[in-house]
Amino acid sequence: MKRHTSAARRGAHALFAIAAMTCALPLVAQAAPPAPSAKPAPLRVAEQRKADLRIGATAIGRTYAVRTTDATFVKLHFDHFSLPDGVTLEVFNPARTEVYRYSNQGLDGHTVDREMGQNGRTSFSAMSIHGPVALVRLVGTPTGAWKSSDGVRVSRYLQGYSERKLRELQIDGLLDGSLGTRSIIGTDDKRAAACYSSSDPAAFDRSRPVARLVMSGGGLCTTWRVGADNRMFTNNHCTATASGVAASEVWFNYQLSTCGGTSATPTKVAGDQMLATNTTLDYTLYTVKNFSTIASFGYLGLETRAATLNEEIMIAGHPGGRQKELSVVSDRDGGGRCRVNSASTSGNGTNTDIGYYCDTEGGSSGSPVIARASHKAIALHHLGGSMNKGAKMSLIWPQVSTHFGGVVPDGDNGTTPTTYSISGTITTSAGTGIAGVTVSSGSASATTSSSGAYTLSGLSNGTYTLTPSLSGYTFSPTSRSVTVSSANVTGQNFTGTGSGSGGVQTYSNGTDYTINDNATVSSPIAVSGRTGNGQASTPVAVNIIHTYRGDLVVDLVAPDGSVYNLLNRSGGSADNVNQTFNVNLSGEALNGTWNLRVRDAATADTGRIDSWSITF
Repeated sequence: MKRHTSAARRGAHALFAIAAMTCALPLVAQAAPPAPSAKPAPLRVAEQRKADLRIGATAIGRTYAVRTTDATFVKLHFDHFSLPDGVTLEVFNPARTEVYRYSNQGLDGHTVDREMGQNGRTSFSAMSIHGPVALVRLVGTPTGAWKSSDGVRVSRYLQGYSERKLRELQIDGLLDGSLGTRSIIGTDDKRAAACYSSSDPAAFDRSRPVARLVMSGGGLCTTWRVGADNRMFTNNHCTATASGVAASEVWFNYQLSTCGGTSATPTKVAGDQMLATNTTLDYTLYTVKNFSTIASFGYLGLETRAATLNEEIMIAGHPGGRQKELSVVSDRDGGGRCRVNSASTSGNGTNTDIGYYCDTEGGSSGSPVIARASHKAIALHHLGGSMNKGAKMSLIWPQVSTHFGGVVPDGDNGTTPTTYSISGTITTSAGTGIAGVTVSSGSASATTSSSGAYTLSGLSNGTYTLTPSLSGYTFSPTSRSVTVSSANVTGQNFTGTGSGSGGVQTYSNGTDYTINDNATVSSPIAVSGRTGNGQASTPVAVNIIHTYRGDLVVDLVAPDGSVYNLLNRSGGSADNVNQTFNVNLSGEALNGTWNLRVRDAATADTGRIDSWSITF
């Protein structure tokens, strides 16, 4: 029995635009393949490189570059990060199609490697920048003193091997030792996933939820989304700790856009929380951050029955660390579709696995083995050799079922996930209206009107708990559990008793107010005839047209003169401010004139307040 292992080979020199600090590292000698009892290891697809980048107060506005020759990605590690209010660090690619922003007010996507000494506040890693060049700069103006401890320091970064280099290392037998070719049984029958988009659309569709898992230090495996909620599977030998999950990136859509065509644009999220892991069955179940950004890639279901001999299967993954490929046919199966060649065989334990001749390589670890009959994952691939093997999902499921509420998850099988909506009304003794509906699982958006109607949209299959809120009222029922499966769900009504402001109303001002350089302007909204105070989470919707939002300080000014800051020169060089802020106005009386005050705090860019509204 052979396992996927990796032996590192150092990549080409990286050229750093700020200082010459990298040097070639020697080729690591290839170790003998591990004994069958040895633990498998992830494939290596990247190298840590040294750097010497320090950015301080005098560097605001200056752009630095981390340049490599042909890296697939560059990931910066911040050994020290501390900035005064008003200053933001941008990490971006030359085309600015990837931009991540970090300040003491908030961090965009990032990973935290505890083993590297990172704490997630003053030390962390930026999300990787796709391509060979990562650019860095500070923007903004400090609103306070720049302390001696403020600044940014980068002493190392992760450089991803190019696709060309990955293939060269594989040909030379240096990518994952002597096991790389032994996992390819006979002829290598794998093809790029996009090559099946027309000839085998079912296989191509079921590859959508499969992603590339890039671990701290440059290790790589395959991972995939399971069920409609935030759940991901990979191997225990890929990542087995909470710190390992938090230090990892998950890349969806890392594949060719067409067969033989150009690369698609990947969507990257960071690992979040470890849920369950097991060495014998070699699985890890975990969650990711920014889950909503990966919803469009769909999800696989689980096949928890025992596999049957000769049933057809397929495998989607990232063999050799390359862009997504599908193993659909096998020359060992007569050139037909891959099938189960052993319904029960030993893996890390006795009779824990199924066996097959579908081709895999290092990097395929963690791939779903998908049953053709149901398009669900029947095993989790983890071992390569004269027969490739996957841990039985029938054995994994009892150990993870509590994380799915005891309900075996279905996949979205064949289509982009259908989304549904829930509609209803709120009636109160003083009229109708709704201040908000809290949704305890899934993701949704709420729209309201003064007539009391509401709609929660963008819901996938699943069960949701709806909880209404309106200051001064007690609702009957206090909440509802609603299961969405195949159609819009209507009639989820609530009745509120008590006293309050008589329902929700939105007040707005659509008059344009010019924002000049280094000037302040206000847009007023008058509110009258209301009782009580504002809500703890009052929506303030702002639409500002401006060519450099990093210039702007945006405040909500209450009738009594209290100031609530909405935006303080964040967002760098991005255009416009078009977002809704939730403000705690529970201590503010509603009646009087409210103002949206905008101050342009720098030269060269102007704009206007296009419109804004406040909802009580």
